[in-house]
Order: sequence, then structure tokens, then C-alpha cells
Amino acid sequence: MVDTPLIRHASAEDIPIIQALSYSIWPKAYAELLTPDQITYMLNWMYSSEVLADQMTQQGITYLLIEDQAPLGFAAFGPASDNRYKLHKLYVDTNKQQIGLGHQLLEKIWTLLPPSCVGLELQVNKKNTAQYFYKKMGFIIESEAIFEIGNGYIMDDYIMWKPRM
Repeated sequence: MVDTPLIRHASAEDIPIIQALSYSIWPKAYAELLTPDQITYMLNWMYSSEVLADQMTQQGITYLLIEDQAPLGFAAFGPASDNRYKLHKLYVDTNKQQIGLGHQLLEKIWTLLPPSCVGLELQVNKKNTAQYFYKKMGFIIESEAIFEIGNGYIMDDYIMWKPRM
């Protein structure tokens, strides 16, 4: 486990930081799962300034993970249904993974969920090794789903769930 990094609420002014992190992390994280064209398509779709601003103001909350004044990761979460919350995004710089930063970011999110929240759900690509991180954190596979996302692309995901303890 690393020393506790700064995990702070992100605002619209942080959108360029989140975009820079995404464009750095995604090509490495998804290189063996998605084509370069699909990575570009999804980054443009999910990380445009408008989409991120909407997510921050309408859909949930975004947090930045900063260590030694360098942004290293981010997470976004918000209400889902039936008193569940959904983890929309959780990414850590690929050069800083497996040292506890993702764990710390996820633990911070648990502290921010309202008392009425019964648990946290997320989607992860079935071939993404991040699923093992989530399993280690206590998430279980609840279901599977295929989503058409446009441009002929699909997301073939596990829906994972962890009840609040």
C-alpha cells in the first residue's frame, strides 16, 4: 500500500486533466481488448467535455487521485436504481497500478455513498483483467450484458455487484 494520496472532488475545471489521463490510460489498458479505432471512438464518445460535464452535474460525482501534485487517476459514480449506486469509471495510470491506488480510490467512494445506498455496481469488459481487481475487492458477477454503442461496436461486459457491508 502506498502513502495516502490526495483524493479530491473534481470540477469542470478538471475536465482537461481527466481527458489527458483517459487518453494516456486507455490505449495501454485496452490494447489487447479493443481495436485502436474502437478505443478512439469510445474515448471521443465517453470523454468529450460535454459528456464529462454532464456526468459531473447530472449523473454523479467525479474524484481525482493526486500524488505528489501529479494526477494519477480518477473515478466517477452516481445513483443507479433501487438504492444502488454505479461506479461509472475507475482508472489509475498504468505505470502506477498494483500498488494500492485503485484500492484507495474505491475505498474513498464507499465513504461517500449515502446511507440509503445498498451497494455498488459496475460494468467491466469480460476480457478485462480489471475484473480480478474488482473480485479481490469483493465484487461478484451478477449478470452479463452486450451493449451496442454505435459505429458497429459493442461492449460485452460483466455486470458486477458488491453489497454494502
